[in-house]
Amino acid sequence: MMKRILLVLALAVLVVPAYGQKLVKFSSLDEFSKEFTSLIKLPKENKAFFTDSLLPTMQLIIDDQSEKDFINLCNNMLRKRISDIPSWDKLFQMSIFIYSNEEEGLVPKVLKHLSTFTKSNPSAKGRNYISQLHTNIVEHHFYDNGDLVWKAPYSEWVMKFDERTLFFEIGAGDVIGRLK
Repeated sequence: MMKRILLVLALAVLVVPAYGQKLVKFSSLDEFSKEFTSLIKLPKENKAFFTDSLLPTMQLIIDDQSEKDFINLCNNMLRKRISDIPSWDKLFQMSIFIYSNEEEGLVPKVLKHLSTFTKSNPSAKGRNYISQLHTNIVEHHFYDNGDLVWKAPYSEWVMKFDERTLFFEIGAGDVIGRLK
């Protein structure tokens, strides 16, 4: 009788961790959409947009070359507790914009750059940097603090890398400063 109780307890100890382990990081691009909805709490108003549009598109634009950096970046964001929807939305929208509008091969460089940055900086800096890059890349704004906006919307912006530094070459056009 005692042996049966010990056997049941031993099996319970071995089985429960296998079924009860909580997902704490992203494992692969193939599982990314499913894992994202488990790791990041999406409000109802964002769920369809993320699951039907952003997540499948991200899985399409990330190639084998950049998968490791993308997963590392996302795991760095989780480790730093960057779980707010706007940060993830900006990261995905920015990546999709770069894939669609910039020269080929820039997405892997940007993902590697962001992965390195988020790993070595506090969460607030990582969150702010992703937001600022989104503002630069997608909106063509230099600066936007809510009250004051500096932008060059009609200029050609070309993103480049010099070793590990990301920068923009901005063509001829007007720079506009505006108080909201």
